[in-house]
Amino acid sequence: MMFKIFRDDEDFHSLHKIDALAAWEDFYEKYHNDTRYTDILGHQGSSPRILFDEFIDSLQEQYLIHKSYIKKAYKEMDFTIDENITLEDFLKTFSNVQSKYNIPDANMNFIYLSLQKKLKQKKNKEIKHINKVAKYFSKFTELKPSMSYNKVISIMKNTSKWSVVCTLCPKEEQKLAAYNMWKTFINSQDLDNSSDSSYSNKMYNKNSRKKDISNSKEHEYYDDEDKTTSRNNKYLRDDESDSSAQTIESLRTIENASS
Repeated sequence: MMFKIFRDDEDFHSLHKIDALAAWEDFYEKYHNDTRYTDILGHQGSSPRILFDEFIDSLQEQYLIHKSYIKKAYKEMDFTIDENITLEDFLKTFSNVQSKYNIPDANMNFIYLSLQKKLKQKKNKEIKHINKVAKYFSKFTELKPSMSYNKVISIMKNTSKWSVVCTLCPKEEQKLAAYNMWKTFINSQDLDNSSDSSYSNKMYNKNSRKKDISNSKEHEYYDDEDKTTSRNNKYLRDDESDSSAQTIESLRTIENASS
């Protein structure tokens, strides 16, 4: 195939352009002026784009074959691949398989990433199922957080949701995880309610004290106001008394003058 002429291009491999995930746009942008590319244009038959797509298809088929070799190998080895395995450990573990089938490093990297992605998707799906079962537990009022795991399960077995629980969480450790999640949620809810109640009582007592202080100050204010009013009334009476005396004195003065 004509595009095999690029296999030994170090720059191309360093950019991971010629591999199972290569894109025509990337290839064309870098190599459309390259003599190896322009030489292809001089040949009769398929266009460079069609030849490129055919070449990439062959690489993808090769990748899937290489992936099947690795999957078969770790099943025969009874080797468990989890999210904690590094690429370096992965390559060391399957170095003999890579050598035996002449698997390129790029494909080994793609296989590793593909397996890690699948593990992550599986784990996320499992967490969603555990969350769903925990929600089922919370809908049954007869279940109490003080109950043991075995007690909760024995009650759930007699409900219509038990078959669903077993479908979502077939393993015992998954059911236990759902139980622990439900218990934590219920306890945190009770704690929040208790905190809210305590806060409400605290605010009520605080407001009551404020009200008492306000009432006390209000009484003091009115007492002072009464005292002030009393003093003012006295002043008014004194003023009225002075005014009457002055009026009487004035009348006396007028009377004496007329005499």
